[in-house]
Formats: sequence, C-alpha cells, structure tokens
Amino acid sequence: MRLIDAAKTQAVLIGISSYPADESLHDLNAAKTNVDKLEKVLASPTVGINKENITTLHNAKQPQEILRVIKTAAQNAQKSLVIYYSGHGILDEDFNLYLSTSETKVEDIFFTGVSIDAINRVIQKERLLVVLVLDACFSEKAFEQFRKTNFYVLASSKKNMPSKYPTEEEYSAFTNEFINILENGINIRKTELALRDIYLQLEKNLTSNGFPQPRQANTNLVQELIFAKNNSNTVVPSTQLNRNIILPVFYAVAKYRNLQIGTVIEDDDLEIENPFADDELSSYFEDDDGDTDYTENLQLTQRANQVVRYFPLFIAEELKRLFAPSPSEQDRNLGRINQILRTYFATMRYVTYLLLAELWDEKVKHSIQLSSNFATLFKEIDNPTPSLYLPLIEEILALFSNNNKIPYISELNDWKKEFEEDKFKDAYHSLESLYQNWRTQAATWNKAKIEEHCEEAENNLTIILEQLAFLTKYELISIRSIRVIKLKNSQANFVHSLNHLFADTNQSGQIKKEPLNFYTDSHSICITKQTNLQEEILNLSPLFFDKNTYTNNIPSIYFYERKDIVTGGYLYRPTFSRDVAAEPLASTSGDIRLLELFEAFKKSLS
Repeated sequence: MRLIDAAKTQAVLIGISSYPADESLHDLNAAKTNVDKLEKVLASPTVGINKENITTLHNAKQPQEILRVIKTAAQNAQKSLVIYYSGHGILDEDFNLYLSTSETKVEDIFFTGVSIDAINRVIQKERLLVVLVLDACFSEKAFEQFRKTNFYVLASSKKNMPSKYPTEEEYSAFTNEFINILENGINIRKTELALRDIYLQLEKNLTSNGFPQPRQANTNLVQELIFAKNNSNTVVPSTQLNRNIILPVFYAVAKYRNLQIGTVIEDDDLEIENPFADDELSSYFEDDDGDTDYTENLQLTQRANQVVRYFPLFIAEELKRLFAPSPSEQDRNLGRINQILRTYFATMRYVTYLLLAELWDEKVKHSIQLSSNFATLFKEIDNPTPSLYLPLIEEILALFSNNNKIPYISELNDWKKEFEEDKFKDAYHSLESLYQNWRTQAATWNKAKIEEHCEEAENNLTIILEQLAFLTKYELISIRSIRVIKLKNSQANFVHSLNHLFADTNQSGQIKKEPLNFYTDSHSICITKQTNLQEEILNLSPLFFDKNTYTNNIPSIYFYERKDIVTGGYLYRPTFSRDVAAEPLASTSGDIRLLELFEAFKKSLS
C-alpha cells in the first residue's frame, strides 16, 4: 500500500536557520537548504506529492504560525500528511521536547517553542496517516509525546543526543543521507521503498560515518507503507551467479511446501532432481546469449523469493543478501565468499540452537543425563565458532537417541543418517576449511583462486541447504502475550497475540490473535508444526528473542552471538540489522527476566 497520493497528501516543511533572540542558539544554515532540497525531492516523481500541496516555512517567528500551517494542511489532507522539521530541538525542565522558532528563547521555551503535544492537538483527523520527520537534537523524545492512530516518526538522534549540522556542509548529516536515499535509491530487490527500507539504509549510512543513530517509531505498521520509488540504478547481477543455488534448493523446498514448479532447460553443469517436471516454464530460462537476469526472468526471481520466504528467518535474511547482493558481491569475489560463509554460519547455528533449546527442555522435564563430551563442547558456547556446530549437533542427537527421544523436528532423525554419509560432512568441512583460509590467506589469493573457492563454496552451501530443506515445514512465531477470557459457566479461552516471522517484514509485522482452549509460553520465539498455533511447540528461548515482545511494534528479532569476555554480558545481534553492534542481553531486552533465563539455561546444561 502506498503512503503517498499525489492529490490526497499534504506536506509541511519547516526550516529554522536563524536564532537572533537567544545567543545560546547558534544559527543552522543547513536548515534552509534542507527544506529547499527536500521540497524538490517530494515534488519529484520519486515521491510524487503535488507541488501545490507542499507548504514551506522558513524562520517562522511564532509557534502559532507553525501550528496554523500544520492544522490547515491536516484539514486539507485526504489520506496522508508529511511534516518535516529542521532546527534546534530543546528539552524543558521536565524533558519534554520543543521545536524552536526563530524567536525562541530557551528560558521561555514553553511560550516560544512548538511542543509536540501542540502538534498532536492541531491534527484533528484521527484516521489520517501522519509522517513526522525531525532533524533536531533529542528528537527521539517525540516518541513519548506524539500520539495519533496511524503515525510514523523518524528522528535524527536519540533522546539524549544532539543532531549533527556540519558547518562546512550544505545539508545536515541526517537530511543529506535521507535525500540521497530518496534520490539514488537502495540496492535491494524492490522497485519501491517502504519507510522501513529507508530507515534501515539511513541508519547504516549514518552510523558507518560516525553520525548519531537515527530512530523510528510507528503504529499499525505505517513503516511498511510505500513512501517512494526505488531509483537504484545498480544492475541486478545475472541470475546465473545464483542459479545453481536457487534451483536445487527451490526443488528441495518444494517437496515440503507443495509448491508448483516446472522444468528448466537442460544444463550439463547442473544436476537437479525435479520430480514435478513439466514443460510449462522452460521458455523462461532460455536466452539468446545464454545469460539470465533477475530483471528479465520473473520466474527465477520468484523461486528465489520462495526460498527466502520459507526458510527460517535467521537463514532467510542471509539468503536475501546472497540473492540480492551489494555491488561488492556481484561477482565471484571475496565479498561473495564472505556472504556464502555467513549463510552457512547462520544455517548451522540455527540447527544447533534448536537442539540446545530442546535439550534444555528435556533436561528440566525428564532429567536427561548429559555426556562428558557434551559438557566439553557446551563450554564453547561462550564463544561459538563454526567448527563447534556439527559436533554439538551430533552429540545432542546421540543423547536423544540414547534416551529414546525423537526431536521436535522429527526429520533430524533421518537427517542424522544423511550427514553421517560423506556428502554433507564433506560440504561442511570444506566450508569450515575455507573459512579458516579466508581469514588468514585471502589477501594472497589471485582472481582465479578466488573464483575457484567461490564456486566450490556455492556448491557446498547448496548441498547443506538442500539437505536441511525440511526446516521449511515449520512455522517460526513470536508469541507476545496471552489474555485469559473466562465467562461464567464456560471454559477459559486463551487469546494468544503473535507474529509469524518471515524475512518479509510486511508479513512478520502482522499481529494475529488466536483464541485457543490451551495456553503456551508467552513472550517467546517458538516453532510450531502447523500454520495455526498448536499446544506442542518448541520454545527457542533464550537463544532467540523478540526485543519488542512487550510492545505493539513490529518484531525486532535477536539471536545469541557470544559472551563478552570483558563485561561477562551475553551479546545478542539483531537479525534485520546485521551491521549494528551486538548488544548485552539485559540492556537490549529491557527485561532482567531474560538475563535470568539465560543464566538458568547455562546452569542446567553445564
């Protein structure tokens, strides 16, 4: 769904560059150029707001002047309202955020500044989609004050941090990156950009250059609405680069998900077992020069999307990056090897963590006896490396077998026989060896050697993904809360609020409510065997968790990475923002109970 409608959207752009009334407030020359440039971008075909629907204000003197313009724009808007502010943000003694005018005095901010609450009050259409973009110090504080039914707030800085207006630059740091993203697009497999896409790229660009981390907040998934066209001119690489991964893995997934598939053209270099063959799709894979491109081949792109859609989120996020690479990974080079290794790590880590979570359950419920070999391996969980995963998987499956326990994911029993054969283990150990060599010798590899390693890595990753395709049978969910409804003389009903987790954030963001006659664990990421929630689930806590499980925001999924050797804290990394540093569990979750859960997990299995 598009947020912007040319005729039904109004925009108000406010820039306060001069502050003659208070010497403590320095001028911000970029505030004017920010507004002037953003006006052109919003009126361009990229965003598409009618120019006559855009109102700009430079150096407004009185709060009433700004509020009056916002009120008029809100009244005229039939669908959505975009408000942008560039200037000083000021906190009063109660830490409420005010936006300054050119006549603002800090000591009289209540009378000379624009409060967020006042903006709330002048926007009287309750169902209006409202986007508030603040390029001001402490702008995250607006999250606590701005309250509309459908809103999205994008802030240039945290609530205790200033924003950056480099004096030698034409634009502020935040708005410069915001404009660049709108003008130049993002190299992702999308023709349009949702607000969330823009935010993730904005966050990456700003933090990588040492600027404050922007923040976002929204209700009702407004962040998933389309804001602009994607102007990225990056040529999507030939699908031949990923074809030998996509097709075999897609066919393996199709066996478990009942997907409709057809035949591809014969390829002497690609052996695919396709039990669903027909000739319907063969023409889509033929090309005069033997090449195939994502932009030219919808069918192959759809198969890549389905592979990403059905693999568990933690693997799918890496597959997305592999199938839609950055410019540095579009050939068989070191960047691509790095991404293949990341996908391999994520896959093996996921299976390992599944089994560890289930082993903890067995230890608590049935006092399963742990082996000395497991104890030795489990000590390495403080700093897990790829070499740990397969031995730990084998040991846990052996413990289950010795105790007549069938894993929750029952296919792991049969898969154990598969990986005892040479094919899987060879692929695993080959990738492990490549990882060690990549760390120590990559700088000495020539182009031919890199291409050789890359092609071999692609083949080995394909083997691993094919053999683990049964993981796509299971649904990954985030159970947020459980509400009990019990009427007189009736059975209790347990209403579970949950999200199904996919790499597609539009789907993951949809909170569902399932009334059931039983209850499960709440505030947890779990696996279920059916699309609908079942009584028998596998709780993956504390190795995976949803940071936003106590809120109504879109899920923010983290996985355990390692223990900090300096602080002793358990570090977790966000799935959707790989470039963000790992964070300690307690500070990330905001709930000490999760930290206690991890301590209990460690103690039980040690």
